[in-house]
Amino acid sequence: MRHYKGAVLLLATLGSAGCASNTGFTSTWRDPTVKSVQFTKVLAVTISKEEGLRRSFETEMVKAIEANGKAEGVPAYSLFTVEELRDTARAKPKAIAAGIDGIVTMRVVAVEKEQRYVEGTATMYGGGGYYGNPWGYYNYGWTAVYTPGYLVTDQYVQVETHIYSLPLNKLIWAGRSETVNPGSVEKLVDEVGAAVGEELRAEGLVK
Repeated sequence: MRHYKGAVLLLATLGSAGCASNTGFTSTWRDPTVKSVQFTKVLAVTISKEEGLRRSFETEMVKAIEANGKAEGVPAYSLFTVEELRDTARAKPKAIAAGIDGIVTMRVVAVEKEQRYVEGTATMYGGGGYYGNPWGYYNYGWTAVYTPGYLVTDQYVQVETHIYSLPLNKLIWAGRSETVNPGSVEKLVDEVGAAVGEELRAEGLVK
């Protein structure tokens, strides 16, 4: 059973997950009329009321955008004030004036936790004995060590990603991903970014 933890707690809770992470998509969509895109300057926007989370996400998003060396990434916090970012009439002309031709938005839609039980194991170190006499069992008991089972808490972070083209003035791709035990904001964005990139290449939107 999963337990919902508000997205605003993401920074505090990410560090508590201890297992290897992986990302998969629960849903994706693309504009079938758009064959391919190649952005030169991409605005990274995180939709969150938590300023710290927004800045951390946008910083990591820019790193992911610039990883292939084909586009420049611009964190929204470096271009807009909070008021401008939430006001389309003010944000749109400023983005165009800055030469932005693509926008990538990310929004954490859910952070959940789920417990699972890891079975205990018995390890034999050799030797043996008999249950029928005290010294036989005594000898056997010391050679058989049991490691008890334990509970592990897995963390599931769902992120909604949208990609917009300013020249086309429309959404060209959207997806909702789920990452298990990301461990940090940096790893979460890296994983989501890599997964998005694979999807875009598979769809033929980018090369």
